Amino acid sequence: MNTISDTHVNIFNYYDLFPPRVSLEANNHKSQVAQMSLLEKLSHIKQVKTKQSIAFLDLPRTFVQNRVELKDYQQFGFSWLVAMREVGLGALLADDMGLGKTIQTIASIAYDVEQGNGSGPILIVAPNSLLDNWDTEFSRFAPNISVEIYRGRERNLNFAIANSKVVLTSYNLLRNDKELFQEVQWDGIILDEAQNIKNPEAQTTLVAKALHSKYRVALTGTPIENSIYDLWSLCDFLNPGMLGNLETFKNDYPDKSHLPPYLYERLANTVKPYLLRRLKSDHKILPDLPAKTEIKVHCTLTFEQKAVYQAIVENALTEMDQRHASKRGGLVLKLFTHLKQVCDDLNLYDMQNLYDPRICSGKFLQFIQIVDKIAKVKERVLIFTQYVEMAKLLKDYLDALYDQNTPILHGQMSQEERAYEINRFQNSHHDTPFFVLSLKAGGTGLNLTKANHVIHYDLWWNPAVEDQASDRAHRIGQIRNVTVHKLIVQNSVEEKIANIIENKRDIFQSILKNTEECSIEELRAFFSLTG
Repeated sequence: MNTISDTHVNIFNYYDLFPPRVSLEANNHKSQVAQMSLLEKLSHIKQVKTKQSIAFLDLPRTFVQNRVELKDYQQFGFSWLVAMREVGLGALLADDMGLGKTIQTIASIAYDVEQGNGSGPILIVAPNSLLDNWDTEFSRFAPNISVEIYRGRERNLNFAIANSKVVLTSYNLLRNDKELFQEVQWDGIILDEAQNIKNPEAQTTLVAKALHSKYRVALTGTPIENSIYDLWSLCDFLNPGMLGNLETFKNDYPDKSHLPPYLYERLANTVKPYLLRRLKSDHKILPDLPAKTEIKVHCTLTFEQKAVYQAIVENALTEMDQRHASKRGGLVLKLFTHLKQVCDDLNLYDMQNLYDPRICSGKFLQFIQIVDKIAKVKERVLIFTQYVEMAKLLKDYLDALYDQNTPILHGQMSQEERAYEINRFQNSHHDTPFFVLSLKAGGTGLNLTKANHVIHYDLWWNPAVEDQASDRAHRIGQIRNVTVHKLIVQNSVEEKIANIIENKRDIFQSILKNTEECSIEELRAFFSLTG
């Protein structure tokens, strides 16, 4: 049996045993129980640590029979997941987007099933758009494992459990049917795109933490999207109490966005035992992955857009001036939204009046030049926007200009409609060079390597979300270099947001949180057109 090579990360080499940050007040029985449980787990970790390495496990028989091969780092990843279960620790597999977290997870489940480990059901929770993908991947890699998708009006959890080893469901249904899920003693709970529980106080997070299971796994390429408190929420789901309660954690790490080096090191050492992360940028991991290039495409507003933009600013500032400074937050958010819509397309801001496409969006005129070049060289492109209505507008424009039925995916579509559109783009031999997707519905989990171009029609607050979307194309299976085009309207709120992101400053913290400290003139300077 092979062991992990020096090129792989051995998480236990970095482990520094910190005492669990769990309160031991005499009247807090849960804390005492959590403390004992953690100490037992930590003693197991010590035993694993003495081996100085994790053994490569043999591939599950079903993988061998179906001629499924894993890359070295994936074989280590599935071996690590199995090892973490054996020592009783929750595992955070945080590999970069596109490195195959799904196949590593399925391999670990198949291995446990073949070894006779765990007789209970396994629950996998994922965004609704990814449920069919999980089902397909199980059929492809481990067809001997029975899978049921729990969804639809006639859903029946008892039936799903009785007829399968793995139950797939969405975060929405987990939240809606929480009592049913919490009654089950699951063998394992796996959260895909686990950043969905990054908010410690959100209902979905609380429901997930209340589930009963022998082991827990979280999968995400972005364990920290906005702040280190995202990481606390994930870790507290996996190993309750390991990082203390949230109040203690905030006291230990008071600045959620900027930590001094010694605090970063302390936090990293604390979480390394149950976190595994590999990056596509590491040449040892994926030496053959094509390059990804990002291009900022600067756009201008049309005359008509400028007039509407400035009128919105003046009206909003007049309203803010009439309110107390502490009441401006909601108005600022509303202003952000309206200006971003105007930057995209006047038809998005004002759906009542249909504007001529030639005057309603300078950004669209630039966009058409890009997609036309892509179509002429017979390449394909993913087009992301944060607005469902903008996605529909782009589809209508492309349909008219290129006399085609452009594939589209957004949150208002049924699961069957989404799967059809994905298959039409990814597997069809027909000439469908464009795929329009809403950022929320299509930005995670999908494999869309037929495209080697990605266009971000508008900017999201968090660049990690855009990176996730871009990596629908830049992932294993991509054979061409990927170009990411980011459309930014010059001298507008879009460009100012882009500059803030570039400087790695938290947008909400630097702008929205301090709106009551800003004068009307300072707000005018930020939102008004410049240049």
